[in-house]
Amino acid sequence: MAKESEIFNRFGLTIGEGKVLLAAAERSMSPSALAEELGVGRSRITPLVQSLVEKGFLERLESATDRRVRELTLTPAGEKAAADAENFRLGFHRRLLERFGEGERQDLLLVLRRLHDRMMEVRESMKQDF
Repeated sequence: MAKESEIFNRFGLTIGEGKVLLAAAERSMSPSALAEELGVGRSRITPLVQSLVEKGFLERLESATDRRVRELTLTPAGEKAAADAENFRLGFHRRLLERFGEGERQDLLLVLRRLHDRMMEVRESMKQDF
């Protein structure tokens, strides 16, 4: 995470802003959908989105399907920052795994998928507790 923060710092972004930027890079979405995707409250997303808009990384556009909804879309500067961060992340993972054999990588991937699935199950069950 420290190196990723260095990437974001190059663009004058905080870690929180960087996470929002990367999530918005996947597809245009409303701030509410973005908050849900990141698992945070709308009140936490609003200032991050506003900051990214003011810094020129995001823009709010009218939804093609519902004029009342604003969707967040990356600007060219936002696309560059997201691409740089993603390239860093891919390079990191490539270097991290380069000494593992193919079988070891496949085993690791299987275990990580199972762990992810279990995390999602626990997360959903905990939502019901609160």
